[in-house]
Amino acid sequence: MITFHPQSGSEVASGLSKEDGTFVVTSQNGATGAGAVAGEYVITVSKSEITFITVDTPAGPISNAVYGPQLVPPVYLDRARTPLKAEITPGRNTVQLDLSSK
Repeated sequence: MITFHPQSGSEVASGLSKEDGTFVVTSQNGATGAGAVAGEYVITVSKSEITFITVDTPAGPISNAVYGPQLVPPVYLDRARTPLKAEITPGRNTVQLDLSSK
């Protein structure tokens, strides 16, 4: 999950990364894929392995997601410490996020 936290007055925007690392964010009140409102943001990133298990119950099978440990360093999870920042301008924007394993 990539989350854009506004530094002032805008809406939070978030989205999931794809296998190739690309992502599209959507603001809380926007249409899917509509992007973030223009402004300055700090960015948090979280990624964990997800395993789905199915449990048979009298009502039928139920699938549950089990989340594993975080795959990104803790600094990227904390909006007060993340070094990731972006300025979004009106129109189409491309944001490159360079994460370090340290």
